[in-house]
Amino acid sequence: MEGGKWAGVLWAKEFKGDEHFGATLCSRPWVLLGDFNAAINLEDHSCGSYTPDIAMREFKDCVNSMEVADDNSTGLHFTWNQKPKDSNGTLKKIDRTMGNLQFCDIFPGSFAIFQPYRISDHSPCVLRIHQVAKLKPKPFKFSNFLVHKEGFLDTVTSGWNLNVNGCALYRVVKRLKGLKSPFRKLLHNQGNLHERVDRIRKDLDEVQKAIDRDPFNSALPDEHAHCLLAFKEATLDEERFLKQKSKFQWLHAGDSNTAYFYNIVKSKCARNRIELVRDSANVLYEGNAVVGAFVSHYEHWGWRKLLAIRPMVRPFIWHKINNGKTTSVWFDMWCDLSPIRYMLTARDIVRAGLSLSDSVCDVIDNGTWRWSTDWFSRFPNLVNLPVPNLIDDSDDGLIWRDLDGNFRLFSVACA
Repeated sequence: MEGGKWAGVLWAKEFKGDEHFGATLCSRPWVLLGDFNAAINLEDHSCGSYTPDIAMREFKDCVNSMEVADDNSTGLHFTWNQKPKDSNGTLKKIDRTMGNLQFCDIFPGSFAIFQPYRISDHSPCVLRIHQVAKLKPKPFKFSNFLVHKEGFLDTVTSGWNLNVNGCALYRVVKRLKGLKSPFRKLLHNQGNLHERVDRIRKDLDEVQKAIDRDPFNSALPDEHAHCLLAFKEATLDEERFLKQKSKFQWLHAGDSNTAYFYNIVKSKCARNRIELVRDSANVLYEGNAVVGAFVSHYEHWGWRKLLAIRPMVRPFIWHKINNGKTTSVWFDMWCDLSPIRYMLTARDIVRAGLSLSDSVCDVIDNGTWRWSTDWFSRFPNLVNLPVPNLIDDSDDGLIWRDLDGNFRLFSVACA
């Protein structure tokens, strides 16, 4: 029997037939793995296909009915080979590991490794299940119904009177963060809103039944009034809480806010997790070390790219001389002879009484260059270089010079 039909029959007869067993299984994490003898996607066949065949459609319908999805995987894509020695050999992916949504939530780091099949016609699969070592705390979310509860104003006043040193923005942020713990405690003191409504509803029912049995009991009306007031308050708290949780204004979004869409997003997030990565030095990183490996790679990659393009971009970035204090006379592009350092040696500069750290203004004295006298014969182009007019109250700037020698304000768009 085809794998898709077998799984469909198993689900229909065993799981769906027993409502208790089916409900128990669907509410717990579980994973299904093995040879299903049928593909799901068109790319699961090495020869490709224009349309899915019957087995693929039935298997995909069964998978959707079971609400399972492929686990994240690495290694070989095609898990079964037919006639590997023949030129007409076929490769397919018919071995899979699939888990339900609860499995993806509890074991987000799990992934399958499909290894080379060697002498077999099927690829062996190893499912690695990683329990998350430390779950991140849930992000703080303020429950709006708390503003109507006794003690809210006292909690806010106490937290806002906290003495914090620093700028105004820092004090506000620090006080807001300090209110998270008191608000969590205030919410915890309210208990389970749904259970409280059920409990008070039962108490109210019992009191009303007691009044029906004994209408002349003088103590029952007061107890009934107390229960009725508590029930109204509890139902109002529950209504406010559920109204905030339901995000009523989002209901007009239509299908984009359905449970199916949410489950699809969760399954795709689980499949897109990267649990194993190998860097350019052939070092394997796993688990939490993957993040550091990516950060390290792109840090070095970014600098390598910048260093590679710097020689190509630098000739187009020129300095506009104003006060001449921030432009290096030897290394920066500011005149047609730049960079002047290519014409001179460090010994020439030092012997002339100058420094490699000099800016343009440092080598100008009363409108003339402070060149050495022997430079007049050695470097005539440098001696004939026009002296820029310095503007004391204006800093030097950057401009872009294109291949035609035209200048424009520097920006990324000009490059």
